[in-house]
Amino acid sequence: MTDFMNKKIEIKGLGVYLRNFSEADIPLKVQWINDPEVSRYLHYDLPLEEEKTLSLFKQVKDKEDRCDLIVQTDEGVPVGILGLLNIDYKNHSAEYYITIGEKCCWGQGVGTKALYLLLQWAFEGLGLDKIWATTRSSNLPSLSMMKKIGFSVEGRLRQEKLIGAKREDIIRVGLLRDEFKADSVKQRILSKQNNYILKPVGSDLLAASSPLIKLSNLVHEIQVSSLYVKRDDLLGRVLGGNKLRKLEYILPKAIEQKADTLITTGSFESNHVCLTAATAKMLGMHPAMVLMGPQGQQETTLNERIQRKLGADIRVVYYDSDNRQDLSKRVDQAVQQLTDELIEKGRKPFFVPPAGCCLEGTYAFVEAFDELHEQMLQNGHRCYDIVLAVGTGSTFAGLWCGAKRRGADVNLYGVSIARKNPRCVQETIVAAKRVCDKLQIPIPLPEDLSITDEYIGDGYAKPTELSQQAVQMALEKEGLLLDNTYTGKAMGGMMDMIHKGEIGSRPIVFWHTGGVAGAIDSLIC
Repeated sequence: MTDFMNKKIEIKGLGVYLRNFSEADIPLKVQWINDPEVSRYLHYDLPLEEEKTLSLFKQVKDKEDRCDLIVQTDEGVPVGILGLLNIDYKNHSAEYYITIGEKCCWGQGVGTKALYLLLQWAFEGLGLDKIWATTRSSNLPSLSMMKKIGFSVEGRLRQEKLIGAKREDIIRVGLLRDEFKADSVKQRILSKQNNYILKPVGSDLLAASSPLIKLSNLVHEIQVSSLYVKRDDLLGRVLGGNKLRKLEYILPKAIEQKADTLITTGSFESNHVCLTAATAKMLGMHPAMVLMGPQGQQETTLNERIQRKLGADIRVVYYDSDNRQDLSKRVDQAVQQLTDELIEKGRKPFFVPPAGCCLEGTYAFVEAFDELHEQMLQNGHRCYDIVLAVGTGSTFAGLWCGAKRRGADVNLYGVSIARKNPRCVQETIVAAKRVCDKLQIPIPLPEDLSITDEYIGDGYAKPTELSQQAVQMALEKEGLLLDNTYTGKAMGGMMDMIHKGEIGSRPIVFWHTGGVAGAIDSLIC
């Protein structure tokens, strides 16, 4: 048996350092556990108090059936706690636990690396034969991490815990010494570092970050303390827009697969389709698009004209404005037919998901959040709100995940431009889940997302009175071009939420996602 508290333990590797938990670490542990996001899947009686935690520490510090450790970075910064409980020396087994308290480390692989070091020490240093753990069935980040290490599910206790008003299953997992292949597990961990495909060499689509600009005139007009605009409409290709960020992370997959054609879909007004066509030509590929629009549409949009100027292969699917039930199926059929034709011609097509709504596209806005947050910190703002238009939910989801990964005190407010709730919120959660699973951060619940469908009006690309007011005011007061499809509705919604007192007590960032072509269409019609 081992007196772990009185034996100095130091375990180093993979940029992580494990050491004994000490009395001096108690305030930090209390701070971590009392954070609702950190303790979301834990089972503590909250709030945790330092005095009681100290008393418990003194009770267990000499016990031989547990080992409590602190997780530190190589720089010596404590970021979490982990250890072994219920160490059974007769049967050579133990239960493990881990909590990464510093949210800026979520999604960085710190927890996985720390667990790897603990397991290696438990099996090789302590001679244990089995490590096990239990967790809630909804704790997908933890289950994902354990699967990556090699744990197997051993059982499920059905509706074991009452969480709020809902009962939840408890999952038990286990790992045997013979199953823990240290070298192969280490290799898997290392292979996950920088697991997002790098931007293609020689084709930096953005060229620079988008500027953050203070809207001094609108501040007085709508009576808010501080208002900024994040100008993704000024990103560096064609007429800019947030889809460039997504394409920068999606297109390396097309290059990796040696594709020579990019296929995507969208409306006649779609910025995504236009930018996909432009970037295809930049990369020496052929653009092929399936556009959709209402029967009887006569005007050619600026985005469509740009695509035709680029020599894009365009197919059109028309629909009845009052009946769009089979539209998705018809678009899928058109995409498949176009793909088959291209393959028959000897081409290698790559399909870019509509609106860039996929893992890579969503992750682009995890990185975009870091860009904005640094800009806001430079302006003296650590706590603020972001308002943006929500279509597929991918941009909102990426920003939400970015804020959570960083542990930032930032609230997001989404304005749906077409989809009613609960669908809009549900689709945004689906987009977020892809990234949460990768970054090992909690998946948002519906109540975690502030997305309103109050400002949709008659539907997609249909102006509302409020959006038209916002478009005019932004042009007159700040020289901003907004469209009635996305940014006009979002700006109008933001102004109304400020008027109703729902936001405005903190600095606001309006994320201009683009749509300049649509704004020009409105001006010249």
